[in-house]
Amino acid sequence: MGSLFSWSHRAANAVPMAAVLAFLVLPGCGETFQNRSRALVESLPIPAGWSTTEGPTAAVPGTKLAAWNDQAGHRLVVFRTLPDPRPKGASSLAAEWAIRHQNQPGNQVIRSGTTTAQNAEFALLEVAQKNQGAGLAASDTGDLRRIYIGLQDQKATYWLLFFCPEGQAEELKPIVDQFLKSWTARRES
Repeated sequence: MGSLFSWSHRAANAVPMAAVLAFLVLPGCGETFQNRSRALVESLPIPAGWSTTEGPTAAVPGTKLAAWNDQAGHRLVVFRTLPDPRPKGASSLAAEWAIRHQNQPGNQVIRSGTTTAQNAEFALLEVAQKNQGAGLAASDTGDLRRIYIGLQDQKATYWLLFFCPEGQAEELKPIVDQFLKSWTARRES
């Protein structure tokens, strides 16, 4: 398998997001949002050297479930958004999320598409963001790079948001790449 940053826009052979989330998160049904969210967070392979962040992180459009950071300034926030009554594939989810970000001042969508890891397809979006001072990570330029990984089921959409100062963007990509490979491999075993 190649790098997760070999983006695609194909929807033909796509695994439906509901199936991906069922595979990755929970096999049972009838579980509460809290149980589903906790299981998602507990399944994440947080890299060595990363610590839990309790204080302010990035502002997210949903319920923050957990957050971590490392000494180099890379951060991960997991959040849940409201359910969408129209389940969609990963490419549609990425396209909708890209439109949201394009319409926010200071944002530039770098890439929008999907990526596949261990036969599961994820929405993937990379955004360069001018720091607007809303409690975001500081850097020498104030700009950030954000990478979103999206999963959707009938009850909610879950997002993993990795971000760092813009000057560290190239360091973040292999971290996200390894994280997603480890996470899907861990869920298969």
